[in-house]
Amino acid sequence: MMEASSPESSSTRLDVVILTFNEAANLPEALKSLQGLACDLYVVDSGSTDQTAAMARSAGALVVFHPFENYAAQRNWAQRHLPLKNDWILHLDADERLTPELVSEINRLLQRKEVPASGFLIRRRTIFMGRWIRYGGHLSSYHLRLFRRSLGSCENRLYDQHFLVQGRVEHLQNDFINVIITDVHEWTLRHARWAELEARELFSGDQTSQLAGCALGTSQQRKRWLRNSFYYRCPLFARAFAYWLYRYFLRLGFLDGKEGLIFHFLQGCWYRFLVDCHIHEMKRKQRAHRNTLENLDRVARVESGEAQRSRPKTGRLSRGVFYLSAFLLLGVLLHAPLLKSLGNMLLVEDSLEPAAAIVVLGGEVPFRAVEAAELYRQGWASRVLLIPGPLWEKHLLMRDLEIAYPAEWQVNRAVLVRMGVPEAAISISRSAAAGTVEELRIALGELGPGSRPIILVSSKAHTRRVTLTWRFVSAGKRKGIVRPARRDPFDPDQWWRQRRFVMEAVREYLGIVHYWIGYPVPARLPSRPSQAEVVPE
Repeated sequence: MMEASSPESSSTRLDVVILTFNEAANLPEALKSLQGLACDLYVVDSGSTDQTAAMARSAGALVVFHPFENYAAQRNWAQRHLPLKNDWILHLDADERLTPELVSEINRLLQRKEVPASGFLIRRRTIFMGRWIRYGGHLSSYHLRLFRRSLGSCENRLYDQHFLVQGRVEHLQNDFINVIITDVHEWTLRHARWAELEARELFSGDQTSQLAGCALGTSQQRKRWLRNSFYYRCPLFARAFAYWLYRYFLRLGFLDGKEGLIFHFLQGCWYRFLVDCHIHEMKRKQRAHRNTLENLDRVARVESGEAQRSRPKTGRLSRGVFYLSAFLLLGVLLHAPLLKSLGNMLLVEDSLEPAAAIVVLGGEVPFRAVEAAELYRQGWASRVLLIPGPLWEKHLLMRDLEIAYPAEWQVNRAVLVRMGVPEAAISISRSAAAGTVEELRIALGELGPGSRPIILVSSKAHTRRVTLTWRFVSAGKRKGIVRPARRDPFDPDQWWRQRRFVMEAVREYLGIVHYWIGYPVPARLPSRPSQAEVVPE
């Protein structure tokens, strides 16, 4: 029995159960991710012919063989028949891995004397063809995998099974990773089998031991409610395309690149269409069988002289009203996730690494300068570059009135000095810029090509456009690290609640459209000052 040592305690309170079948390619990484987790490990194998069982035993796991019926039956059998001895259980598949942060979080949680919940939802991070699928609603996919063994079990479904727990359920902060390393052929074969299972279950209408859908419940309950109350009531075939359009465009799945196109189309459209094909085939067979029985009955009634009764026609008005009401309700329920996705799409925060300089882009005084000062004090770069903007009419009027009115770059420099950046480390560009394109061109011209990257500090909503613009301007000559000003008040999760943030988001999306259509040359402002008026000697 593997008992992974914990730095915080030598005792275990957790059993980990992994289901396997010919998982020699996946299992080593799954076992490696459990290092540091205080647990006892069990592997339930359904007849592997490769080295899966040997790998599990070499890692100290107890390997038990049991024929496979379906995932729900296999998981429930494991909980009933394995020699489990701990209060808590964690269910995994062989292609899933725990992140080190999640291992530490689970260890800290189970070391507490009183754990406040009966189960915990963990967010799943899907890796498909080597790419993290972050959009299309897939990032918010939570699964109940960690719970008190005596209070939980797997719902009795042929496909899309979830665990049910009696009591309070909370969320963990860190993710587990689902790495899809099978090729597309194998992936589609598996989903073809699952499509038939899901269609059979939907057609049979068996709802026993299932997760109850709830519009105001957990993420799993909300998804189940939307499927049962809306999606499954929509017309066959059309709903598969509608779901894919919603997922790929409204939930920004196109941002996942080519791998995302393959993943979202196959899982969100092709798979759903295949499920509907099976349902259509089952209904056709059922109608053929029913028509045969009706014909036999009609012949018998005619022969006996009984009059045929006409079947009442179902009206279409009530059905149309239902679909319209469901569509309006879906719009009300999904407007917040959609708007939240639109806000988060604007936010880019690249990973930091030592850089040649920190460039403070114009706008949002003083939030960007504050962020640049903090990055400087953390040692990410030894130089801060400020790029002056144009003197607008208000600056020129105040200058004519001989009233001191600092320009933006002067305020930024004062903020940097006040926060501990030496004046010798602050550079002022000798050229002024009238827009983001010119700012980045000036930054590249001042710093030149090089192996070390440049940190570009901007406001939160502007970071996406800065990323696209730098790609256009630099042409690969130098790496740019885009960082948002963390104290910027723009909230990507609630931006639609304030008019100024709405206008900011609209402006940024218009700028992104400009990038996609080829960046028209920005016009120079007529009130743009001479160089001597921007930066004094």
